[in-house]
Amino acid sequence: MYEKVITAVMSSSAIPSHPSTEIVDRVIEGIRHHLGDIEILLLCDGIRTPEHESRRGAYEEYKLKMRDRPDVRMMEWPTSVQQAFMTREALRHVKTPLVLHDEHDYLITPSPIDWEGIINVIQQGTANVVRFHNLETIHPQHEHLILDGIFEGADGYHGGTQVKPIPIVCGVPLLRTSQFWGCPFLTTTKWFREQMEDPRKFSADTYCEIEPALYTWVNTNPDEYRVFIYAPSEPSMRRSQHLGGRGHDNDDPKREMKW
Repeated sequence: MYEKVITAVMSSSAIPSHPSTEIVDRVIEGIRHHLGDIEILLLCDGIRTPEHESRRGAYEEYKLKMRDRPDVRMMEWPTSVQQAFMTREALRHVKTPLVLHDEHDYLITPSPIDWEGIINVIQQGTANVVRFHNLETIHPQHEHLILDGIFEGADGYHGGTQVKPIPIVCGVPLLRTSQFWGCPFLTTTKWFREQMEDPRKFSADTYCEIEPALYTWVNTNPDEYRVFIYAPSEPSMRRSQHLGGRGHDNDDPKREMKW
């Protein structure tokens, strides 16, 4: 139904549970539950050396298993290039008008989603991005990032009081926000490409995740970026769940990021 409309772009890298595919299988099943046989581009980063050299064998086995999957198309990098670099390259191959951005350990929950309504809101230009929230409500310390006077008295340290109902935008419950976050989101391929190809945000050899590079741009000019949170009330606002692929990973030293 959505094969000609949406492509899923999913980043992946070496994690402690490899060579098991259990985590990514759950994420793929979540996408299939909602969107059927859309194309899924699985972006497999290279091994960070020397930090993750010990994971190489398990990661290669994981990738071998995923290469044999008829329901995904893999893109691979021989060395570590990070999420933003991979996503920028992948978007150059996307042919659908919309993109679902996801990560290999971020599940879209089976709770109902008004995909038709969200697609309409995005395609008519009211929203550039619709995020699928990972909590049942807005975290109190994030309430100040919700716009349009929904919460009163929130300051980033303490929550406030909700003084307005969640707006219905073109029939869809949506909260406008100044917060760009890495949980699953739907956007237009054109908008996403423009962000990733913008040299003010990502250099030619960028080495970073997408969220920190875009966060300040969205936060300081939310009217331009038009980021929304899908905010249904039943059974709660939550429509995504981080599966914690890295767990309490003491063997995951972070390199310095560069945009």
